[in-house]
This record gives sequence, structure tokens and C-alpha cells, in this order.
Amino acid sequence: MGVQAGGAAAGVLAEASATAHLMTPTLPGGELLDLGEDLPARFPPLLAEPADPELLALLAIVDPTADSLLDTAARDLPDLPDRMHCIADLFRCHAQRGDLLDPPFTDEQVAEPAAGRRPTGRLWAGGPGQGRSPQSSRPRR
Repeated sequence: MGVQAGGAAAGVLAEASATAHLMTPTLPGGELLDLGEDLPARFPPLLAEPADPELLALLAIVDPTADSLLDTAARDLPDLPDRMHCIADLFRCHAQRGDLLDPPFTDEQVAEPAAGRRPTGRLWAGGPGQGRSPQSSRPRR
């Protein structure tokens, strides 16, 4: 393998790793979302059949599978349209969750980095889990 081919392979591996780890957020309550898979949620009744013209215009641009969660997986982090499709449906599914407005960290956790220390404890103040971890990520397809 030449230097260029090795560099290209390393770049592909780095993109795959970034996609796997950065696209696996934890929601309050410890729910782990693998954004490389179709979203396991439903649209709330208020957003199941949107009628607002501005929202419909935006969805026509970013959501190629209108009113469906099929093919919502974001498999390639650098691919903006792929990522926007996933994000649009993710926001639509979870738009009415009040717990997403809760602060993600305690006051003590916020103060730790300023003091040169890594925060300890739960990394989502409202949830029981430890937040994202490489061990909790599912393998990619």
C-alpha cells in the first residue's frame, strides 16, 4: 500500500470513528441514541402531520422521506444532507420533551474544568447514566 493509499485509508477510518462516537448521544434518563440507525421514536401528534407553511418548506429541503422515520440514519458525519435529515426528524420527534431543556450538568460539574479538573459523576444531571461511552456504542452497519 502506498503512502497516499494508506493516508486515504486512515482518513476513512477516522471519519468512521468520528461518526460512531460523535453520533451516539445520550438523552436525559439514559436513553442512548445511535444516529447511525433509523430513529426509534415517533412524531408527537402535534408534529405528525405538520401544516405550517414555513415548517413544510423547511422539511421539503432537509427531509427527503416526508412524514416518515425510514432512512433517518446519519451514516456519514461529513455528509451535511445526510446529517440534516437525521437532525430534522430527531428534533421533530423530541420537540415536546421538557427534560431536554434541563441543564445537562450540575453547577459543580460546570466549575470543575475552570479549576483544571475533569467533572465527575453523572454527565447528564437529569439522567441515571454516565453519558456517552465507546463501550455503549453499537457496531455500525
